[in-house]
Amino acid sequence: MNNLIPRFIIENFNENNFSGEFKAITMFLDISGFTQMTESLMKNGKEGAEILTEIINKIFTPTISIIYENNGYISTFAGDANTSIFPITSCDPNKTVHASEQIRSTFEKTSLHKTRFGDYKLSVKTGLSYGKVEWRIISSDKVNHYFFKGSAIKNSANCEKRCLGNEIIIDQNLEELIDFKVTKLNDDFFMLNENKVEDFSQTNRKSYNADISVLEHFVPSSILEMKSLGEFRNVISCFISFEEKKNFHLNVQKILELTPQYGGYFNKIDFGDKGYVILVLFGAPIAQEKMYIRSCDFALAVQSLPDFNSRIGLSTGIAFTGFVGSEERGEYTALGMSVNKAARLMMTAKWKEICIDQSFAKSIEKDYQITFVEEKMLKGINNSVSIYKITKRREQKELFFEGKFFNRIEEMNQLEHILNENYKNFKGINYIDGAAAVGKSRLFFELMKRDRENSVNWIFLPCDDILKKSFNPIKYFLYKYFNQSDENNKDINLSNFNSKYDEILPFIKKDDLLSEYKRTKSFLAAFINLFWTDSLYESLDAKNRYENMLYSVKNLIKALCNIQPVAIIIEDANSIDSDSVNVLKYLLNDAENTNLSIFAICRLNDDYSNFNFDLKNIKEIRLTVQAFNEKNTKLFVQNKFIGDDPTQKIHRKTYDMIWEKSEGNPFFIEQIILYIKDNKLINEKFELIKSDFEIPADINSLIVSRIKKSNKNCFGSR
Repeated sequence: MNNLIPRFIIENFNENNFSGEFKAITMFLDISGFTQMTESLMKNGKEGAEILTEIINKIFTPTISIIYENNGYISTFAGDANTSIFPITSCDPNKTVHASEQIRSTFEKTSLHKTRFGDYKLSVKTGLSYGKVEWRIISSDKVNHYFFKGSAIKNSANCEKRCLGNEIIIDQNLEELIDFKVTKLNDDFFMLNENKVEDFSQTNRKSYNADISVLEHFVPSSILEMKSLGEFRNVISCFISFEEKKNFHLNVQKILELTPQYGGYFNKIDFGDKGYVILVLFGAPIAQEKMYIRSCDFALAVQSLPDFNSRIGLSTGIAFTGFVGSEERGEYTALGMSVNKAARLMMTAKWKEICIDQSFAKSIEKDYQITFVEEKMLKGINNSVSIYKITKRREQKELFFEGKFFNRIEEMNQLEHILNENYKNFKGINYIDGAAAVGKSRLFFELMKRDRENSVNWIFLPCDDILKKSFNPIKYFLYKYFNQSDENNKDINLSNFNSKYDEILPFIKKDDLLSEYKRTKSFLAAFINLFWTDSLYESLDAKNRYENMLYSVKNLIKALCNIQPVAIIIEDANSIDSDSVNVLKYLLNDAENTNLSIFAICRLNDDYSNFNFDLKNIKEIRLTVQAFNEKNTKLFVQNKFIGDDPTQKIHRKTYDMIWEKSEGNPFFIEQIILYIKDNKLINEKFELIKSDFEIPADINSLIVSRIKKSNKNCFGSR
């Protein structure tokens, strides 16, 4: 499917025209019964998705053909609705209205869709208007987008809201231009009387295929290269409603630029029946790790944009993700009740609020501060919804894991040996390689638990694998070490800093280190946004400030090594920012004779090569953490289902299925077990009730995405 954006936009983009306005007739179509059909077919996995894709093609293909036969084009899809534009310079008003009747007639003749999972009846509601249409192409470094707005688009959506099934409502602006008989509803709206309509007959109109080189400026390659037309997968939908202000498109551009930074997909900007709305998807078209974190951080970033008044709704759930429309004009999007719920939450939110439901709240409560708002019925949802709002991100916690730790005896022995070797002299960077979620961080959690006498000063540096912010792991450590908190005022944070800073002074025996430690104090404080007048930091230019900030971290770590052995754990080291790497370069420049250990927990590069910090003259020691072998996988599955009860056993076929699909990766095992439990696919004897089920698309896609980033050998040890 190539025609994923309007030909009108492509032609103007090629001519370097990026905005304009014109008069047009607009048609807003909304399909009734589509969401219920999607939710029903969703219960039937891959076959349900195939049936839904077939129905989408069946209903949209003739509809879109009728629009294009009458010199119109679809500007925007909005789930199961769409807006089409008929420029007045090339379209006859009577023929445009006749086209809407042909679409209604087509729906009436094919309203019933029979499937082996049930029969589904669809109808169409149509609103038409005449007036001004404005358009603009918004550019960003990664991808461009476009929008259409104006009185004609807004009014056609208002007309549709007054429709019942298979009705066509027009406004006064259009009524004055046409010869059709209508029934007056009030001074502004008219219902088109039913007329005899000839069956639609497509001409030999030349088909149009968008140039892929132009599409690449607007559509991610993951969509352009997609083979499947549709599937069911777990997505997070983020609806953003905003107020129109002068030059509002500049803030839309900022959101367009923010979206890929957080791993989202900017699906559309729409000016239809819900006002000014942006839809961003997480988890589609590409499954991402940390979807909740990505979407919530993104929403908070949008909320904090200056001079931009927004209200946001977030919801998660299984949705149909794929192409709606036809070969002539289509769009990649997400459809389903979970998507609709996000839109309803957006509409119920107040300005500057981010609203979520209870299940979403439970998934993020450890990472974000949330507040209960109200219990409320939302349109299209049968039961009342408990609504919460996100206020801010909680302060990040140290490494923590729950549940039983399984046999990693060999790896633990190696790590303890490395620690002992480094008690006197720094030996080099210890890279801990392995597949995603194979248990690398868990090893260090257990290693730290074994240090009951606190003989090692453990420094945790988590890298920001989403935004890769400058100095992020260094700032995280310093905030924790100097007892900083966003809840404190500046005076309290400064007092905490001074107190902790002074604790170290008596332990520094070397005069040169003591002098350097004192000299760079203001640079260390600058990392955590603490400043004072007449400091050395304030007196230097940007270049010298930066260099001395690197020295200040080095001086602190070397001072800590005077007290006890220091072990630095760099988590997600492959996502480290370049400024933090520079800190390592300065720190390790003369690290010999220092009781320092550095562990870099990392995945392999995309080309399966080993990641490293590219530090010259620094020795590399590598330990690869493998997936569970068959024996440990069985123990892990047993524990997750039953715990430590020796009287119960997992059925062999249940275990075999999990082993085959997980390849021993602990994260995959947990996801598959959760799916089995949530969908009640296992009986009291731990036998699979249904053995031929498919792993959901979201879990399967996540597995594939992780495997692509990992060495295949990491899954090979059995």
